Amino acid sequence: MLEQLDELFGQQPQDGDIRVLVNGLYTAARDANRAVLEYGATSPQYADMGCTLAGVLVFDHEYVAFNAGDSRVYSYCHGVLRQLTEDDTLVAMAVRKGRMTLSEASASPQRHFVTNATGSRSFRLHVTESQPLEPGDALMLCSDGLHGIVRLGRMERLLGRAEGAEERCRALVTAATDRGGYDDLSVIVINAEASQ
Repeated sequence: MLEQLDELFGQQPQDGDIRVLVNGLYTAARDANRAVLEYGATSPQYADMGCTLAGVLVFDHEYVAFNAGDSRVYSYCHGVLRQLTEDDTLVAMAVRKGRMTLSEASASPQRHFVTNATGSRSFRLHVTESQPLEPGDALMLCSDGLHGIVRLGRMERLLGRAEGAEERCRALVTAATDRGGYDDLSVIVINAEASQ
């Protein structure tokens, strides 16, 4: 999928429209899902393989967030960290329907049961509405190896103390590993800076 997205973005004019890119994003995601399914069918050891997906599409001074599964995208603006994507898990579905509280969901043994990911016949990519990206804002993408271990308030404080994207990533990874972090710990921070 990354190769397909790179090719898609390389073909876009600099004065294009983010909506055109979003349409291409849906196409690339469908193609990537099909490729995972086809590869999974080549051998029993690859059957039912799949992966979660989260990302941002930044164009000019706006962005959209997208995901499938329980990897997340957050925005960090004026010292506030806000989750932009919703998890595709059994417990998240139960929380949305009012059948489980957030604290019950975080303690549930089923909290890692993903209901949507690439490699699924029912795969669906969720894409947010476009939002402005201002200098000083940041976007954070992470797997449950971070958000499943480090609370939102702690992540928010760590982002506030550090400035550079690399420094912020290091602080977040350290916080997760200090708490026994999972083996699927992934974090990306994108800082929006003023254009020259």
